[in-house]
Amino acid sequence: MNQDKKKQQFPEVFPHAKWTVILLINGENDLMKEVEEAYNQLARVGSCLGDVNFVVIFDGLTINEKLGVMHRSCSLEDQAYPNVYYVTKYRNLTTTAQPYRSYRDKDNLAKPGNLELIIREAVHSFPADHFGFIYKGHGGAGRTDIVSDIFRVDKVRKFTDETDHQLLERLKERAGKKWELDANSYLMLTKDNDVLLAIYKMIDKGDYRELTYASMRNELENAGFKGEDKLSFLCLDCCWGQIMENAEIFSNTTKYLIGSADEMPVMGIGYEEFADFLVKNRDIRPDELANGIVAVFFKNNYDDYMSSPKWEHIGVSLTCVDLEQYQRVGPKVTELCNFLIQNIEPLYLVISMARHVCLEYTNDLNPSDYGIYNIDLIWFLENLGYFNDEIGKICPSEKYRELSALITSVYQSLYGDFISSHMSSNYDFDSSNYGQAHMGGNGIGLTFPKDPDQLRNSLYGRPNTTELKIPVWEQFLTAYATTHAMVTAYDRNFILALHVYCLSHFYTEDVSILQNVVLEYMRRLSVAPVPKWEKKSVSSANEASTGAKSPADKKTALAASRAQNVIDPSLISEFKKTGVKMNGNGGPASTLRQRV
Repeated sequence: MNQDKKKQQFPEVFPHAKWTVILLINGENDLMKEVEEAYNQLARVGSCLGDVNFVVIFDGLTINEKLGVMHRSCSLEDQAYPNVYYVTKYRNLTTTAQPYRSYRDKDNLAKPGNLELIIREAVHSFPADHFGFIYKGHGGAGRTDIVSDIFRVDKVRKFTDETDHQLLERLKERAGKKWELDANSYLMLTKDNDVLLAIYKMIDKGDYRELTYASMRNELENAGFKGEDKLSFLCLDCCWGQIMENAEIFSNTTKYLIGSADEMPVMGIGYEEFADFLVKNRDIRPDELANGIVAVFFKNNYDDYMSSPKWEHIGVSLTCVDLEQYQRVGPKVTELCNFLIQNIEPLYLVISMARHVCLEYTNDLNPSDYGIYNIDLIWFLENLGYFNDEIGKICPSEKYRELSALITSVYQSLYGDFISSHMSSNYDFDSSNYGQAHMGGNGIGLTFPKDPDQLRNSLYGRPNTTELKIPVWEQFLTAYATTHAMVTAYDRNFILALHVYCLSHFYTEDVSILQNVVLEYMRRLSVAPVPKWEKKSVSSANEASTGAKSPADKKTALAASRAQNVIDPSLISEFKKTGVKMNGNGGPASTLRQRV
């Protein structure tokens, strides 16, 4: 008899184990095939009764049988609502796995209380000494991709010689008036990539909800994971999960937080190796397992950037932080932020130049499309200290010495207390060459919009995001945006030109040139009009202060900022007054090396 066809029999409550790892796997998106494979990787090892439980909460797309798709989670309607699985060896999700419990009336996991109930019942059914929690899906600015959208999926055949652009346009035409093509729009199903599923979502969202990281925290804590009973580890297996805002959010929910500051490889941490590692080391301590996940991930994905020419410039990283030590680093970050807020005008040049050389972890994607604006915290601190020291030599002040001490304090606490383990690859640059534009690759992200318009588009500018923010950092970003608007009110290209000249001449012996530029900044700051800028109208204030009249102007300004060595010729005469040397084309006497 084929053993796989036997109906699985489950006890109401499983024997007490050493570890229960709960995985929230979201298949209600374009990652459907990948998350199924993640489950199947777990099933190649399976749970170990009485020692290690792997429990999966899986929610897939609603796809009717008539579509004729040849894998189970796409073809059966019972996958369209949350199911809890006890992962058994050799029982794949696509063939023979059977739900331990189904939740037909809890389809919307973004609705408060639904995920809490499922987790609470899983904890009761799978008792253990230690609990871990993994989220597998898409990640964004303060949120997962678990939403209350209603999806529709169509089976489509790609025409011969049809380009991807033509295909997308045709899919959009099929949407009709009530539906829109999802941002991650389709899934190829055949080897020749000629049959696909187009994913649409309903335009009229109605009572729209999304599972933010704060919502996830609330669901976990309401299920019992908080304080003395917090999780042993929480892994955000998604893009941009390791960010300081999430450390603030989950500081009372879990001992260790694991995530990537960068874009996460689609297959995640490597679930077969993770399961094998835990089953073979079932007596492992929470700190050892949390750091072990970093090692397992790096073993499997250190060369992920080689998987396709499309990803060859993308870094690979994973970081584990000790949230029980957040109480040490948090106050030091607060002290630094308060000092920057109190001295925002004289220190704006130092701050803005440090921010200017920090590239976002969105890589070649438009950061405004995601609204995350995440930079590397440690690379920012290193450059903040560098520019502070350099400008402090020109304009001696006690403020620069105080700032240097505060930066050092935060930096030492991050490495000495907070970061438990970190591994990265493909961030090849001279980490001591401060002042160069780079992503950093040090494993801890931070939301830092560079201007008022970005602030408005970020989680710090969106409504109903209070729980997602670090309060003192929000105060700093507001002060920074206000000062930015004040400085650029004098000349919309001034800051760009100032950055280029300062960065160029930091590598020359002529200190007087840099001194003249810095003094020119101080002069402009003293005579600049104070704009009427409020948090609720950041966009309009930015347009007024920068003089941007059209999307084309904004696009041109963005391109100039990215290039970092393009200067408006109208500024040439202005900067000649400061004694800055120009080359024949009106650009800086020397340009910066930038890794693109």
